[in-house]
Amino acid sequence: MITTYEELENTLREIMLSTKPNNIDVVFDVISDNGHTEEEIREMEEIMGTPLFKDYREFVKHYRSFEVRGDCYVQYDLRDTAEMTVIHHNNSKELDLDFPQDCYCIGSFETDLPIFIQSSTTGIVYSCNAHRPKGTMKKIADNFWEFMNSEVEYWRNFAANQNAKGLQ
Repeated sequence: MITTYEELENTLREIMLSTKPNNIDVVFDVISDNGHTEEEIREMEEIMGTPLFKDYREFVKHYRSFEVRGDCYVQYDLRDTAEMTVIHHNNSKELDLDFPQDCYCIGSFETDLPIFIQSSTTGIVYSCNAHRPKGTMKKIADNFWEFMNSEVEYWRNFAANQNAKGLQ
């Protein structure tokens, strides 16, 4: 299980570099020299109306940006994530989706489905899919690091599938 930022970065970099064909579409980009400030985080929390859970808060303080192939786990401008959270809160009844007020979006993902949210009170991470007859919310991790480990597995499987296609 990955537990440090360095381990996470090195593992994802190795996975992305191993992906065939290895071209511009296979991207892992991270900006960690200056993560987000407490002031930026407080502004994000104020917009969302809920605080960040401690593990994601530390992740955001460490990274200015953290992106794998268009999936952005920390956006350069936290207001974008905050505004996306507000939109989902406001539209949850319309989409027939139970999006709890104590939850917030974790980044921005290429497909936008499912969206990943974290509870500010428990730290539990959920996936939400609003485009079903009844919106579904499913627990996928007990905390942000467990979620990131599942994402590493996702990207490892992605690379294996790409490599299998490239060998045919």
